[in-house]
Amino acid sequence: MRVQAWVAAGLVQVLSGCGEIASGIGEDAPAADAADAALDSLDCAATMTHLQDAIAALAASRQGCQHDAECTTVSTSTACMGACGMGLNASFAGEFAAGLTAIDDKYCKQTNYAALCGYATPKCIAPAPGCVNNKCVYKK
Repeated sequence: MRVQAWVAAGLVQVLSGCGEIASGIGEDAPAADAADAALDSLDCAATMTHLQDAIAALAASRQGCQHDAECTTVSTSTACMGACGMGLNASFAGEFAAGLTAIDDKYCKQTNYAALCGYATPKCIAPAPGCVNNKCVYKK
């Protein structure tokens, strides 16, 4: 799973650039090579943890709101796993989708995660996004 080292180096750049989600991925090859040894040993559970953390970090600064009308539902499904999505500020939906595509490609598609580790999809209730405490979330 050598690809994951390249992913980790690029992902830091992806998550740090709010305006340029996909820029910088893979540009830091020496850092990626140095991280190869640690990332090659990641098992399925560790890879999933890194994937979920990356998605949460990508969404964190894009959930702010003042009113329910600002919030929408976005998909968080990847080639690693199906997911129920999340509430996000609608103005960031396209930016989030681009970042999710980059994360999915690096952690899931290039590593062939589903074939190696399996693929699961939860049963989801119909989401109702809304603004709670100035954050877009799913409301009950």
